[in-house]
Amino acid sequence: MANEQTLANFLRHLNAAVMEPDGAWLAWPPDVFAVCAYVLKVSGAYTEVLREWPPKDTRLAGGDTWAKCARKVGTAWRDASAQQAPAPQDVFDLWTIVMSRSNQSHLLDVAKDRETCQALLHLVAAADEACANVGMFSKHDFINEANILLRTTFTLCKIVPPTVLCVLPKQHTPQSGMTIRSLTHHLSLHIGREVVPHWHQQPTERPRTTDGRLTLLLAPWPLEVKPRQFAPTEPANGLLHEMPEKFGFFTYEPECDPTDRESTVASWVESLIQTARDLTGHVDAIVLPELAVNEEQFRALREVAHDAGAMLIAGVFHPAKDGRPARNEVALAPCGPTPEKGGFNAFQEDVRQSKHHRWQLDRSQIQTYGLGSALDPNFRWWESSELGERHVNFVVLDDELTICCLICEDLARQDPVADVVRSVGPNLVIALLMDGPQLGHRWPARYATVLADDPGSSVLTLTSAGMTRLSRPPPGRTPSRSIALWKDTSRSEALELELPHDADGLLLMLRSEPVEEWTADGRSDRASDASVGGSSFPRLSGVHPIKRKRP
Repeated sequence: MANEQTLANFLRHLNAAVMEPDGAWLAWPPDVFAVCAYVLKVSGAYTEVLREWPPKDTRLAGGDTWAKCARKVGTAWRDASAQQAPAPQDVFDLWTIVMSRSNQSHLLDVAKDRETCQALLHLVAAADEACANVGMFSKHDFINEANILLRTTFTLCKIVPPTVLCVLPKQHTPQSGMTIRSLTHHLSLHIGREVVPHWHQQPTERPRTTDGRLTLLLAPWPLEVKPRQFAPTEPANGLLHEMPEKFGFFTYEPECDPTDRESTVASWVESLIQTARDLTGHVDAIVLPELAVNEEQFRALREVAHDAGAMLIAGVFHPAKDGRPARNEVALAPCGPTPEKGGFNAFQEDVRQSKHHRWQLDRSQIQTYGLGSALDPNFRWWESSELGERHVNFVVLDDELTICCLICEDLARQDPVADVVRSVGPNLVIALLMDGPQLGHRWPARYATVLADDPGSSVLTLTSAGMTRLSRPPPGRTPSRSIALWKDTSRSEALELELPHDADGLLLMLRSEPVEEWTADGRSDRASDASVGGSSFPRLSGVHPIKRKRP
């Protein structure tokens, strides 16, 4: 039973090194954070900060404010770790308090022991301050070592096994509610390995204007979706032979490009880029919806994006092969001109992430999209797509912007990926959809609002022009060409982004806005040390409809 487990037994199970009297494991702040944050979380003891904080008998006060004390200990801890030296004495003293009660305290009863609880909170705060800027671009030896761990083991910890607890960088601190996430600016705790997180950085900082601007080209391909592109699988129930009779699987397959090069998706996007660059001078990223292209088309698009010095994000379809179902994924190619062209380097490999949930088409949706000729409306049709190991990617473009991509249902189904996304709090979440018009009263707006409220991410959803055309509005509603939605913390409602009839794409102008955030224990993310940045929120500052240049 969990409530019969002593703190000592739990720590021993986590890693025997934690129980060694020399405390050598304390040298690495993320390991200490993982242990202490987990104990506070499962016991609920983190709410201690709401009673009275800082405690009057704090061992770290020393005449300074609590925030300065935590930062001072954290800075000393980070520097000691970089030099392979033991942790500061304050860290040893606080851990000694925890260990002195470890055999008497049940894991779930930590909240009843005020001194142990306070020591754990001190250690979490100091470890959080020690890890300021972790996951970002930095020349500090400690951060470089942490970033290598993050890329190779998918966690910042050294001794705490990632199958039990995973520690990741963090971009936003929730400013409402009260959870363990309310206590930190720089570190996040994730429990278990249901979702494997991947942290990516561009090899060198890409050229950005100093005022945090970002230009996104939304390319709502395909322009037309046909009912015949939807079809039942053979057999209709796939390999699930004992599923109910009126249950089936369907596939949707993008159409291949015609032989005429001017009609290909690559040439279409290339012409949109030319128009966009005439308007703004540059394009930072090109975004296409879910299942917009096949692998061959994606590779052609990657070359176009590479030549333009832009990042590419696109939904890619992989057909069924060798008895395995089709695959639905988002592919991200952070790339740009080669160094010989005076630009920056590209990732060696694309970032890939498969969809975590299958789309279900019911009678209502079959009627809405006019698919009755392809799929029997008396059946419930599930997307035939492979669901393997679940991964989520976070891509750092610079110290102001970390992005994360989701695919359609993954935005709506909170388990399991939402827990990781909310823990990290990426600045920008981009959701690729195969959906109807993006309207403020529909499901994408509801779930975008959830992430905008907590942790504070800005959210962009995008569907294709073809799906908006295929969608038939309910009686009394006029057809809409809203291909995208934008939601951030400054807007009370999601903003519908309409594609005019004479336009082929939308150019979004984003600008990063620094906003001060506070932890529940009263620490600001605006450190006196200029090298430690605070939170940044991408805001929508302009929308420009654009037309492709005709040959």
